[in-house]
Amino acid sequence: MALLLQSLEDLCREFGILTLYAYGSRAGEAAALLRGGQKSSPPPGSDLDIGALPSLGKELSLRDKVRLSARLEDLFQLPRVDLVVLPGCSAFLALEIVCGELLVDLDADKTCEYELYVMRRAGDLMVYQKRRRQQIISEGAR
Repeated sequence: MALLLQSLEDLCREFGILTLYAYGSRAGEAAALLRGGQKSSPPPGSDLDIGALPSLGKELSLRDKVRLSARLEDLFQLPRVDLVVLPGCSAFLALEIVCGELLVDLDADKTCEYELYVMRRAGDLMVYQKRRRQQIISEGAR
């Protein structure tokens, strides 16, 4: 599906996106589709979760995000794409995204740099996340 990959790369250039990830339950399906696989029938209500890393200094307006989501829905022929723009999300959601499927990478060095940053940030915050969970569990048992 070189045409789909080329279309995604063109879309990323148009919106100033360096890197595009698929994550969540349909990430593997999106990656397989890019490699020439067949599109499967999604379960009702199923969406495709996409993470986008913009170019340095680029901010997507609400209008840009809506337009980008709609164009991704058209390219993947899906009724719904949930778009998350990195780095505007939590450390742990960012980690989930960068551990997903890499769909488009227009600058491998910057992508690797950002992924390392996300992993370090999540690692630094992990101890606080564990404490928070323990506190929720212990307070919930009261």
